[in-house]
This record gives sequence, structure tokens and C-alpha cells, in this order.
Amino acid sequence: MLSQRFSLVIILVCSALFTVLSAQPSLELEVEALKAFKKSITSDPYGALADWTSYSNHHCIWSGVVCDPSTNRFRLVGSIPASIGKLGVLQVLDLSQNQLSGVLPRELGNLSNLESLLLFRNSFVGNIPHELGRCKKLVNQRHSF
Repeated sequence: MLSQRFSLVIILVCSALFTVLSAQPSLELEVEALKAFKKSITSDPYGALADWTSYSNHHCIWSGVVCDPSTNRFRLVGSIPASIGKLGVLQVLDLSQNQLSGVLPRELGNLSNLESLLLFRNSFVGNIPHELGRCKKLVNQRHSF
């Protein structure tokens, strides 16, 4: 099941988290934001997020959370929670080709390190939040809802 190509990629720059001791509180915030994202998913038919638990050794080994440029794909149903804006070191957010819906949270504009945002082939409604304009590093966007 997990060997199939799925459609969620969250790339984190974990090396920065480990090189700076003061980054520990940031790491905890990011883990909580990822857990909130999981909670907002209403259907995970492949059990792709089953290992997203407090009992896992590190969030970089959770399915779909990678600290390198590899890609995983999932068939997720749900919405993007506002807590996604707490992922301060997130560089690439690829939630394309899922069954996500709802309004995009304006907190996406808090992702100051975001370089790539891929949201195509979902069922989002409403406008793209103008707060995304605060993402000065954002160079790659693809979103056709």
C-alpha cells in the first residue's frame, strides 16, 4: 500500500533544527502543527499517517514528512488547518492530487521559508489568501482547485 506513489510531500529542513540548540521549542511547535494537520484529515485509506504518533522517535521518519527531497503520495481527505502556519522551516508543501477541501488558511502566509506550494487537483474553495504575499521565498506555485 505505501509502496504506491502518494500525494503528500512535506519537506522540512531538519538539519537546521539539529544544528541550533535553541531550535528545540521550534521543533516542538512543528511537531504539534503536523499532529494538527493529521487531525484535520478525515480519511486516510492507506493508513499513510498511522505512524504520526507521539511514540515515534522523530517526526522526520513519519510517512510523508521527509527531511530530504524524496516524494511520497497519499489519498488524503480533509482540510488544511490554520496550524500549518507554525511550520517555520517548511520549504516545500506539496499537497497536490488529494481530496482536500475547504478554504486555504491565511496562516499559510506565516511560512517564511516556503519556496514551493503545490495544491493542484484538490477541491479547495474561495480565493488564494493574500497573506501568501508575505512568503518572500515562494518561487513555485501550482494551484488549480
